[in-house]
Amino acid sequence: MSHIDETSMGDMLGGPRNTGKRLLPHVVDYQAAHNPGSVFAIIPTNLSDHRSPWCNFTFSELARATDYTAWWLENNVRAEKGEPIAYLGQNDIRYMIFFLAFQAVGYKHIVHGLENEDSVREIKKASHDELVIHQIPSLDDMLCHGAAPFPFETTYEAEEDTIVAIFHSSGTTGMPKPVKFTNGYFSCYDNISRCKPLVDGRTYPFIAKLNGPHLTPAVFFHMMAFGCLMESILRTQTMLVVPERMMTERVLAEIIATQKPKSAHLVSSVVDSIYQAGYIDILSSLDFVISGGGPLFEAAGTAASQATCVIQAYGSTEAGILPFIPPVDRKDWNYIELLAEAQFELEYVEDGLFEAIIRRGPSREHQAIFHTHPDLLQYRTKDLFAKHPTKPNLITFRGRIDDVIVLSNGEKFNPSEMENIIEQHPKVSRAFILGTGRFEPALLLEVKQENLDKEESDHELIDEIWPQVIEANKICLAHGRIVRSRVAVADRSKPFRLNAKKNIQRRHTEHEHQETIDAIYSKSIYSHNRILNNDPTLGQVQEFVLDAMGDMLAISDLTLSSDIVSRGIDSLHILQISAFLIDTIEQQTGKETRVPAAWIYNNPTPGHMADIVYASITGSELSALGDTRRTASSKSVEQWATEHTQGLPAAVRAAPPSKPSHDIILTGSTGSLGSYILDQLLKMPTVNHIYCFNRASDGRTKQIKSFEARGLAVGALTAERVEFYQVKYGEPRFGLSVQVYDKLLSSVDTVLHNAWEVNFNLDLISFSSHIRGVRSFVDFSLNSRYLAHVHFVSSRGAVAGWPLDKGLVPETFFEDSSVADSTGYGTSKHISERILLAAARQSGVPVTIHRVGQVAGPTTEKGEWNRTEWFPTLMITSVAIGQIPDAMVGVPMDWIPVDSMARIFLELVAARRKTQDGLRSQVFHLNNPAETEWSDLLPSIQERFPIEVVPLRQWIETLDKIPLSQHEITKKPALKLLDFWKRIDVDPIIQVSLCTNATGAASETLRNLRPADQKLFDLYLRQWGLCQ
Repeated sequence: MSHIDETSMGDMLGGPRNTGKRLLPHVVDYQAAHNPGSVFAIIPTNLSDHRSPWCNFTFSELARATDYTAWWLENNVRAEKGEPIAYLGQNDIRYMIFFLAFQAVGYKHIVHGLENEDSVREIKKASHDELVIHQIPSLDDMLCHGAAPFPFETTYEAEEDTIVAIFHSSGTTGMPKPVKFTNGYFSCYDNISRCKPLVDGRTYPFIAKLNGPHLTPAVFFHMMAFGCLMESILRTQTMLVVPERMMTERVLAEIIATQKPKSAHLVSSVVDSIYQAGYIDILSSLDFVISGGGPLFEAAGTAASQATCVIQAYGSTEAGILPFIPPVDRKDWNYIELLAEAQFELEYVEDGLFEAIIRRGPSREHQAIFHTHPDLLQYRTKDLFAKHPTKPNLITFRGRIDDVIVLSNGEKFNPSEMENIIEQHPKVSRAFILGTGRFEPALLLEVKQENLDKEESDHELIDEIWPQVIEANKICLAHGRIVRSRVAVADRSKPFRLNAKKNIQRRHTEHEHQETIDAIYSKSIYSHNRILNNDPTLGQVQEFVLDAMGDMLAISDLTLSSDIVSRGIDSLHILQISAFLIDTIEQQTGKETRVPAAWIYNNPTPGHMADIVYASITGSELSALGDTRRTASSKSVEQWATEHTQGLPAAVRAAPPSKPSHDIILTGSTGSLGSYILDQLLKMPTVNHIYCFNRASDGRTKQIKSFEARGLAVGALTAERVEFYQVKYGEPRFGLSVQVYDKLLSSVDTVLHNAWEVNFNLDLISFSSHIRGVRSFVDFSLNSRYLAHVHFVSSRGAVAGWPLDKGLVPETFFEDSSVADSTGYGTSKHISERILLAAARQSGVPVTIHRVGQVAGPTTEKGEWNRTEWFPTLMITSVAIGQIPDAMVGVPMDWIPVDSMARIFLELVAARRKTQDGLRSQVFHLNNPAETEWSDLLPSIQERFPIEVVPLRQWIETLDKIPLSQHEITKKPALKLLDFWKRIDVDPIIQVSLCTNATGAASETLRNLRPADQKLFDLYLRQWGLCQ
């Protein structure tokens, strides 16, 4: 684009006198030439962290970045002009940069997002392995490398009907469809500037200069947010572009407070979340909020309108945005007022409702729909509106004529086909799926009275009908699927209202059954509607549990021997299963019982769970069942160690050649510790190349996101120094090709093995692939040119069984399996240590064991201590409930910040290079010898929060009273670890202390470690968003 020459064609054609007949690249040329310092967008310097410094991104920079990208496309993407090219990227302004560059080069821009994995897989599948993928430049690359203006010499008249972009529709009437956008479509946005204001002066909000930046936290592969970027270009309105991260109420409040936008685009579900969380006052500093993407609940909208002016937007992917204006009276926030140029008509349907229709006028300049559908003379939106009772110019959205459900997060789906499938059940008369304005859908069933058994309860009916619901769920995208706890049988005295065509009159029916619907949504997500017969046989219990598990997990092919853990269930599923088993047992016995999560992990089949239920009903000891598999695992430790050390050769090979610079394999690089290790390796001039092994196929993408989240040097992740490989640790050659494996054998001299499944509930067999992977690294070293040194990140759990009366655990190997703890995690680490010890003794493989203690958060503002770990969940939950335990019995506060841990680890790696020839194996303990007392941290907590210090048992009892709903678990994550805290309360686990003499001698950083103090603790509180 030729923005350097102020007399260029782009400059002339992109000016305001050509409004409505401008191509967006020409407008950018004009702005860069005449207003180079004008701010296009305000963005965070770290595209994933709202707390990083923010900077202005000017039109001059936008033009420069577009030129660079256009040349990059021209030189790298070998495609025919006019061919569609997909862009899938991080949610930042590069969406607009690539849009402009694609248009300049002559490609059709498929605007897509990474959030929909199903559609991404479909794209790959449809390509038949012919898909060419390019790694896009970073924003820094676009700006730091100078680029000549890219020639874009054409006119709007010549390009009006040229397709320049392909978006996906929202899926209102089925699966999302591609919508082709021409330059004429986008010109309709430009033409809004030519709309005439009303007599009272009101007009489209962006025509007048805004008082400050406009906040847009939506995703740019949706037209709502992409349209905001176009507003910035066309009307020089500055957009505040938020980072790519979960937009919580607290984050939004921080952004509004620090960056001071004066207006915002917010989807309805965000406004509702702000209201529910009590943050609605954060909107008071805004001149207005434009809401859209779904219906806004009455209470939330009313509260928001008292804080600022709420304007309802109306539009669609196909039709674009229709020019709207703010209402005169804030109380009318739920109504839309459109300018005359919208050419919007209402056709009466029924009950005071009208369908919106757009009829084609003499010109398409305000009618984007006739650019996407040029053959139509009218467009029936199928959207239903009602008129204001006293103000005829105001209308309010009331739903879809085809009854599409619009959830509060803007997701849409048509339930008709699902309802038809459910209605095929002989006992179902009508199936009514609802959920507009809710976060998830629900199902209300009208049953056929004549087909019912006289004594059949609603619970029994739902049990019988549920398999049909599972079938219906299979045809719907995830957001439209029905979960078991959101199903109810309608009041049999109130048949559903039907119209003349015998279809459900949805609004009337929903109103008449409102009490039942409210009851559906008030239930816990973990509730169930099953009752086991009294005095059941084992077979009856097995059938009962198997059926219930299949329903809860939506797995139709479960058997009694199916391992549910291997089917990918998460901790929330475990809580649901635990609640089900407890309810079942208590209904049968009338006695309070517990089913800890650990028992489910150790007995992960429906058959084992049925045994637990039956044993409890018949009076057997439940604990005995829970210990059976664990005892069997501990007995097989010797067998595991022997099996994986067979065939080790004698140490006969000559010393490997010396290597001045190092080629390193790093496993688990995208995790917390792995990211900091990689960051520090990249700063070392003696490190030549790093090969990152990860289980994910998109390792580089995950690494970039991990670095960005932690404020690490993303720019250092160049292909010249870092390569990423997807590996499978239990397979030959780690699942790599022969060519890649041979390349690694010839160059790698150091292996840093940091990858492991961190789950203390899994049994030993679940770690079998990890253990095989350790042996694979031994074989790799033996066959490598440089006899690669294997550094293994082990755990305190590998020696947690060390007798406390013997004092500190020495820095040495152990061959007695009783020294490991009883978990599969700790035992697997112990076995792996023994494999490596045998490799050093028998075969001369240089090995080092790094037993790591508690890894805490970083010492920097960016990054955070993982919120899913025990201590962050304790703190977040304690602040939420206003109570905190007075003591942490048996839980040492010997933390090491993760960035310090990485530094210590690499100091030890360097130290071992000097000693490995004379000492083939060594053990280090990466543990802070200076422990902190819990009592030293409590004052800092009490200063910051209105929080009561209570005994641990009272804290647990408070949590025990909280219902296990999705909302509560999100706000109080310690609920997921409640079994852990109950065990700590009853039987405190006294952690062993690790000797660090040899480690301290080899690591200056460890020698100088200080105990965790209030300053560090305050930092962690800020990282978790608990305080400023």
